Amino acid sequence: MDKATSTTIVLFGAAGDLARRKLLPGLFHLFDTRLLGDLRIVGTSLEEMTTAEFVDFTRKAIDEFSTHDVPPRVWENFAGRLHYAPGSAGPAALKTLSQKQSPASRHPVNGCTISAFRPKRPSTSSPPSKPPIS
Repeated sequence: MDKATSTTIVLFGAAGDLARRKLLPGLFHLFDTRLLGDLRIVGTSLEEMTTAEFVDFTRKAIDEFSTHDVPPRVWENFAGRLHYAPGSAGPAALKTLSQKQSPASRHPVNGCTISAFRPKRPSTSSPPSKPPIS
């Protein structure tokens, strides 16, 4: 892997079940195996929490759902890369966190977004759509 880049992952729905059971433990495992180099994870969700609470949420998720050991040094390094912007803070807060570069990094930043929430279901009160006329 090219270590000359930084990666910022913006995780929408970061306090949800998919993130808790799969995404956060999986991202930790990729980081632990060094498949993700200079990494930052910015979580956002409708849940009101601070970055410290998000770090605690992530640790509990990894402890509960990961099948791999969690070396203390690796966890400390990973935890320092976690950030959180509640949905109520608005897009400006998320943009600021996602564009902020790690002070130790001197490399270009690549971005990735992951949406970990269900799409909104259509209202059942609306009439069904008609098929197109052929």
